[in-house]
Amino acid sequence: MNNYTDISFEDYIMADEIKDSTKNSNDDIVQKEMEDLENLDENIEKQKMEVLSTDIICDGSGFQNLIEKIDTSEPAPDFSKYKFNNFRVSDNEYLVKLENAGGALIISDDGELMLRSSPDADFKKVTPDKASIVISKLIGEHVVVGRGSKDRSPDIKYEDLMLISASDIDTNEMAEFNQDGNTYKMNKFKPSEALMLDKNTPYKKPIYSLKLIAHLVNYNKDRFHYLVNWLAYMFVFLSKSQVAVVLRGVQGSGKGVFFNLISSLFGKKYCFTVGNKTLKSQFLGSVFEFKLFININEMSHDIKSNKENKNSLKELVTDPEFAGEKKYENISKPIKLTAQILITSNEAYILEIEPEDRRYTVFSTAGNISNEKCNFFGFGDFKVFQRQLESELPNLALYLKNYPIDTSLVNKALNTPEKKALVKGTNDRFKLFINALLTQDIEYLEPLKAKDSIIYANVVSGFKKGRIYQRDMLPAFIAMNPSDFAMSTQALLDKLEIYEPTKFSRELRKKSSEYYFNL
Repeated sequence: MNNYTDISFEDYIMADEIKDSTKNSNDDIVQKEMEDLENLDENIEKQKMEVLSTDIICDGSGFQNLIEKIDTSEPAPDFSKYKFNNFRVSDNEYLVKLENAGGALIISDDGELMLRSSPDADFKKVTPDKASIVISKLIGEHVVVGRGSKDRSPDIKYEDLMLISASDIDTNEMAEFNQDGNTYKMNKFKPSEALMLDKNTPYKKPIYSLKLIAHLVNYNKDRFHYLVNWLAYMFVFLSKSQVAVVLRGVQGSGKGVFFNLISSLFGKKYCFTVGNKTLKSQFLGSVFEFKLFININEMSHDIKSNKENKNSLKELVTDPEFAGEKKYENISKPIKLTAQILITSNEAYILEIEPEDRRYTVFSTAGNISNEKCNFFGFGDFKVFQRQLESELPNLALYLKNYPIDTSLVNKALNTPEKKALVKGTNDRFKLFINALLTQDIEYLEPLKAKDSIIYANVVSGFKKGRIYQRDMLPAFIAMNPSDFAMSTQALLDKLEIYEPTKFSRELRKKSSEYYFNL
């Protein structure tokens, strides 16, 4: 076997030929957006590496030279000690048999019997008769639950059962049921097989999983370490970062594959992809409760521009709790926010970001992984590549468990050129005007009301019909931006069409008695 001890680990995952083949339209998009930005920091130099096939077995060492500052003061929880299905509080022989069969029977503090037939099933409310039938079927002998009858005393009495007063997600408690005074709390967290692996287990380097991550940061070495560090911290400590990673890139660049990988690491029931329909729902509490990872994918314009939605997104990234509604439930207390946030999009204008933001790190991906030269990293077929990632999952988990986490970097939002472009776009006068029109933000147009109440009334009237009349657009824009007093209607329309062609292209202009655009 060749001696690779003097070669950085990135030599195994970053290749000249892959990097060259994936320089794509994303680079052009970012460059175009940043042409008018002044005094940008120099891009971090991208380091090209050579991929070498290897079957080297790792023992968890050898990473120390990759990161300057390593904080090992915080002990990592040992998920291998987790106690599953520990519902028994008595030695009742039938409950022992039920436990051995994988089922569980508890009682809630409102007096309801709760039964499940397997460790992965949800608890269901049942009557004593139904509990008797199901348990009898599970253990293979007749059982009576509850009070029994004159002819038959119960086999499982109510006093034999664990009394549950609350349910919560607590990644620091290493049991499904934990005592809380005279009652117990049900822990909604159960570690995945990947989380339970012993970090000292020898493993092979997960080459292709890391190639995918490298691809998602366009083969930038420093960004690669940032993303791995961000992921490793969450995987090791299950403590969410105060920073959301934002990945923007063409369709097929591997963003969805990456989140599928994350879901397999943390457990699919704790990971969820949120789309526009969900984000518009008033029941966000049900979506974000009991989750470890959330992928917010392709936010529509009205969501990312809406002030209330933007504030909610900030809360989801940084706050420990969220007063979100849950379906069929009154808001009695805030839900605990335990999920790390990943935001993905194919669009250039993915998110509105304010100056001095400390919540978002924005990266551009490389190109489509089905690209002829990339060709699913040499596998030639997505399903074959997917099977490779699945086979590497235990190795990826162990790699993350042994990664030298820089805790000072976990909550640091990088001020990347892509982020600066989004900040500029958020605060650009044309973008702000477009946002005001598309969200029908009447408050934004207050200066117009003071300057020309008739035009203001026309705009509001148009909003009620879901449109903006061309005759009102220039006066409204100049009222908001007096320095543009010399601008013509045609010049304004040109700008709006560049920024939002799907709404303000002249081809989309309608006419009844006058020209207008549908909002």
